[in-house]
Amino acid sequence: MNPARRIRFLTHVNDSLVKITLAPGQTLRHFQGGPTDEGWSSSAESWAYDGAGVTRETLDRGRDCDGLHEHGSTSYAPAQMLTARCDKWTDGHRMPEWSHIDAHQRDHTAEASNY
Repeated sequence: MNPARRIRFLTHVNDSLVKITLAPGQTLRHFQGGPTDEGWSSSAESWAYDGAGVTRETLDRGRDCDGLHEHGSTSYAPAQMLTARCDKWTDGHRMPEWSHIDAHQRDHTAEASNY
């Protein structure tokens, strides 16, 4: 049996291109956030390697004059698709081709108002 190896892929973090390296079973998380002119905002992203591909989860939350809101998503890319995308948006870099699994969003103020 051939054990799964570390995988590497490029992604954007804080508006910069970053190379992520993961071992099988490893999860890497990134978080940023802070005050804004109307409240606060935060962004979290994680990448988990199961030995066959990577699951990517995102969650953006914030509070502004309209109240608390959040949206997130889950995507997956098999190992062979982690360098599949190369187009004008990637500046020639080979990037993951993520397959959408799930997404959600909430507007807490609208929910409280029964919208």
